[in-house]
Amino acid sequence: MGKIKTITIDRFDGGEAFDPRDKNFSEYYHSKHFDNFSYKHKLKPHPELTQTTYEGGLTNQGIFRLISKENVLWGIGQRASDSKTSLFYWDASNGYWAVPEGTNVATTDNVSKDVFVLYKNYAYFFDLDAGYLQRSNLSTFANDITEDYYDGFLGATTYLAQPVHFKIDDILYFFVGSSVFGFNDGSWEESGTALIAFPDNSYISCGCEYGDFLAVACNNINAKRSTIYFWDRDSSLTTVNRRFDFDGRYIYHIATLGGRLYAIMSDNVRISIKVFNGAEFEEVTYLLATRSSAGEPTNGIEKYNFNYDNKLYFPMDFEAPGESNDYNERLGIWSLNDIGRLSLEYIVGGATSYKGMAVHKNDFYVAYNNSDVAKGGIAYSTTTPSIYESLFIRGGGEEMYKTKKLLSVGVQTEALPASGQVVLKYRTSENSAWTTIFTNTTDDSEYHDAVNIESTGATLPEFREIQFRLESTGGAITTAINIKYEVKDDELN
Repeated sequence: MGKIKTITIDRFDGGEAFDPRDKNFSEYYHSKHFDNFSYKHKLKPHPELTQTTYEGGLTNQGIFRLISKENVLWGIGQRASDSKTSLFYWDASNGYWAVPEGTNVATTDNVSKDVFVLYKNYAYFFDLDAGYLQRSNLSTFANDITEDYYDGFLGATTYLAQPVHFKIDDILYFFVGSSVFGFNDGSWEESGTALIAFPDNSYISCGCEYGDFLAVACNNINAKRSTIYFWDRDSSLTTVNRRFDFDGRYIYHIATLGGRLYAIMSDNVRISIKVFNGAEFEEVTYLLATRSSAGEPTNGIEKYNFNYDNKLYFPMDFEAPGESNDYNERLGIWSLNDIGRLSLEYIVGGATSYKGMAVHKNDFYVAYNNSDVAKGGIAYSTTTPSIYESLFIRGGGEEMYKTKKLLSVGVQTEALPASGQVVLKYRTSENSAWTTIFTNTTDDSEYHDAVNIESTGATLPEFREIQFRLESTGGAITTAINIKYEVKDDELN
């Protein structure tokens, strides 16, 4: 008999690995709809996100961005009846989206999906037809929309980015094209002219606070290049304090997390996370996307984001390298934490695209499919599983090249709830289908292991490398995966 080896995976907060054959088993090949960053030693699924409804049973109101203001959650959308822009609020007592009283519908059916921001009781957004900045007072439910609040951006609304409310000077900074405008409690800085303008062959993609600086990311219009500027908000000077250039990639998001400035950028194949170390931006992790048969990249990072609890949430969809199959699709709401780790944190069953998101009264809300909003709660899905896929296990040194025989594998859990279920699967090739080893549905069970394929009695596999997939439904919480195998005395053949 060969050497018997055991491996226990009992840490799950390492984030999505760029190399599925890494040796740090706190990382994972893939995970979705688990709260990976809140718990080191357990896989706790998020409650199910369920579709919300509208007053009177209406659907498809096109809500695409959300704002939480004190005790009210607001959304901006386009009415199903005439596609006109409207504001909605979440009526928690009745459990549906409602329309406030008053003239709350704008004449436009072409509102920008890039801007919806709260500043001093008002929500601001753009009418792309007329070029007007519009606003609505959220402190009352009369909620009249001022359609022509400001028309100084007329003709300059091709490129818009979500504004930044800078806490130090209490100014709301708007990003229009390659220019920055400042709005200060009812009046415009510099009479509404740009405070600073970056090169006109670029556009501002995003911005954020970074200490005393306003950090601004610009993408080149004509070539895949980008720049991050640090500006001290002194409009009397036309220069920036620092700049950092990146060739061959666009910047989609920048955010300050735990006092450190992170950038999410991509050349559409390599999705790169960089952090500012005081001198330059260094890469802390990356993910790779595959290409379609036509050679075009297939990943997509949306402009929507939400900074909450030291994590940046944003929608992203990409196909991981390998043969095209459902296992490699990475669509959902991703999170980046304050040490630069990535995880696909939320999914909505049946969603094909995601938009804006917010946390309101401890519940997560997300707009999706260009029409609907889903709400988190306390119930767990019994049909759409939370999924964890381990890194490949292959041993080190000579063991890596030897045949291994899986002897047993077990999953330790917190006591399974009545509707809880854990399914454990394996595969021995990165692009192959998964084979189910066992399904555990026993109420109050805290451990289940198998020495064969339980549904058929077939023997467990031999392998050079092996990977495990865990599917959790009904609120099942996993605390460890235990693997036992024999290393055979053979050579690579």
